[in-house]
Amino acid sequence: MKKSFLSIICLLIATNIQAQLSEKPIVYQVGAYKIYMLTENQSNGNAGILIDVPQEILEKYIPDGTFPNAVHAVLITKNDEVWLVDTGFGRNIFKQMEVVGIMPENVNHVILTHLHGDHIGGMLRDKKPAFPSADITLSEKEYDYWISETEMLKLPENNRGNFKLAQNVLQVYGAKVKRQDPISIGEKFSDGIHILDAYGHTPGHVMCLIKDKTNELLIWGDLTHAMAIQMPHPEIAVTYDNDPNLARESRLKVLKYVSENEIPIAGMHVPFSGIGTVKKDKNSNGYIFEKFSIH
Repeated sequence: MKKSFLSIICLLIATNIQAQLSEKPIVYQVGAYKIYMLTENQSNGNAGILIDVPQEILEKYIPDGTFPNAVHAVLITKNDEVWLVDTGFGRNIFKQMEVVGIMPENVNHVILTHLHGDHIGGMLRDKKPAFPSADITLSEKEYDYWISETEMLKLPENNRGNFKLAQNVLQVYGAKVKRQDPISIGEKFSDGIHILDAYGHTPGHVMCLIKDKTNELLIWGDLTHAMAIQMPHPEIAVTYDNDPNLARESRLKVLKYVSENEIPIAGMHVPFSGIGTVKKDKNSNGYIFEKFSIH
């Protein structure tokens, strides 16, 4: 691994995951950026969300039919500027933000990887903007999908809740919502925070790349949901994917890129602490995830 690309420091000690959820979030350093992993929950996912997974793979990697999972949001600070990538369910993140001295009104920018409920659940409080000072960034494709009555009406009436939530969030924030065309992974990036496409999980799902000189971190959103299976077998998609084939294509492309370029990643459903490195498994077509330890 390149020693210069990420100066990463674990600033907090975790003795118990559940205690960590209600106390201080884990903090990492990416150049001049501080990255706070806000953890909503840590639980077990069920094999039922996996699409067409062979029985022998289940028996090898998750013999009891479950796998570690989590829900995270990511808080980023640099000097006096504050970004929030996704907002989880809107439960524990506010407690963890308060612990590190950042109130919702201090957030300048909210970047939404996509508009599923476990990513926009914290956008509203008492039907009002939870982040009144922030501009909201999402991809053009994501915006177009969720405001589409045509797309919503393809679903049965009792399954339109996420559409209604997304439409309500976009309406409440109004002119603060900024639609952006993401760039493709693999391009040369200047210092800053960049929005990258990783379509498939939703039509406009994006990632967030943080770069400061030789230091980088890719927040890949919902590129994966079941790390125990999707690292050794990234070809396996999940029922949550809007377009499983496109999601698979995005995942394979991103895994190849970050492993070859030694770029650490953070993911919204990567088990606690939610951040680490990806390496190619020399003995298979899969990958190996090594989470950063907590010292």
